[in-house]
Amino acid sequence: RSFLVKSVEPRLPLLLRPTVKINDRQEIREYAARKVFDGIRPAMYRTTLCEQVEPGKKAAGSQQLWPIGSRHLLIHLFGWRKVEGSKAGFMDIINLVTGHFAFGFATVVQDRFTGEPRWDIEYKQVYGHNRDEVVSGSMKWHAYMGNLRRGWMYSIPVADTILDIPELRPYQISGRKIRPMRGLERELEKMMALYRIGAGTGCSMVRPDVSCVQDSHCALYAGLDRLAGDFSKKPETIAWLKTGTDDAVRFKQLLELARDIENSITRFGIAQGNWRKFAESPFGTRNPDKVAALINTMISLQTMFPRAAHDHLLSMAAQRQYPMWTILTCQIGGVLPKLIPQKPTSVLRK
Repeated sequence: RSFLVKSVEPRLPLLLRPTVKINDRQEIREYAARKVFDGIRPAMYRTTLCEQVEPGKKAAGSQQLWPIGSRHLLIHLFGWRKVEGSKAGFMDIINLVTGHFAFGFATVVQDRFTGEPRWDIEYKQVYGHNRDEVVSGSMKWHAYMGNLRRGWMYSIPVADTILDIPELRPYQISGRKIRPMRGLERELEKMMALYRIGAGTGCSMVRPDVSCVQDSHCALYAGLDRLAGDFSKKPETIAWLKTGTDDAVRFKQLLELARDIENSITRFGIAQGNWRKFAESPFGTRNPDKVAALINTMISLQTMFPRAAHDHLLSMAAQRQYPMWTILTCQIGGVLPKLIPQKPTSVLRK
């Protein structure tokens, strides 16, 4: 018997066995802000668990923090590569590597072969039309990273950071079960669908004023905002919030998280104040005139570089003391001579 292998998914990087643990608050903040891609080299992987532990207390085990069946938000970022000895381009001269940003979801599952707990990752890729046959949509880790023809794990550095956000766990409100993660996934699915059809135009173009960061963030916040708007203003929800139960307190924290994210993305420049319009008509599906394109480019300078948004979100998570799990891979799965990995950079982070 014979079979055809089209994709692979290495075992070790996806196991719940961190190679590095960081428990100090300041070290976690420094790692989140600037050190995720430190020390990259070909044929390496590193899994880092960040869990703030107060002095004198014991850290929780990996399976206690990340039990089988739990589902978490994921932040994806990759860098690029260059060929040794190749002529330096403009971006090489100024040391800027844009990379790519996306959200996704990671679920802890039991491996069907070994019985070990491991990560099952699905990306929610907001992608413009391109020559690499990558289409905006949901993609499993093995199809996106491990595909033997176009998988990214073989040639570039990739970081997937999984966040344990208590505010996104299900709620019981007046006998009704509310699942914030489903709301986020629904908004990301809508954004990906808009990109696939160009919001009716048939094409989603990548331009200097278009960034996967902007429209991904708009989808993220739209999910949080609609959840807050749908439920927080209902009389039964207002009465429930006054009960002071653990779920009620956690839901108030969810509303605070939504406000913090909106303030953050508008102040940071990831989306402008009228982000709701962007959620219905994404950047990548518009066809602005030259003046509008130039204005959009100027206001989008920070978000042309996904690294800035990635570090900013991770810094927010560190400040809120969310446990984080980062899977970093760099050119694994085979030797590619003279291919030099490049970590993603931004105007402020080189």
